[in-house]
Amino acid sequence: MKLGRDYSWWVDYTWQYEYFDKEANEWQFSLDNDAQRFNCKKKDIKITVTEYIKKYELAGEQYRKLTVTINDCYITTAAEL
Repeated sequence: MKLGRDYSWWVDYTWQYEYFDKEANEWQFSLDNDAQRFNCKKKDIKITVTEYIKKYELAGEQYRKLTVTINDCYITTAAEL
């Protein structure tokens, strides 16, 4: 692992957004929290987490006002031991 290049980070994060509830025909607020490993540079953690949420957590959802908060992160190994 080279300094500043191939880091793996354990990240605890929270995201909130509004989604359109078709049954109620209005926007609803949602808040969720998760923690997992991301392989990226430290400066890219928030961008990487946001892209992950958009691609996997909110896929197919009609949403707006997505806000991602990084609660904690620390460097870790690149794979489970």
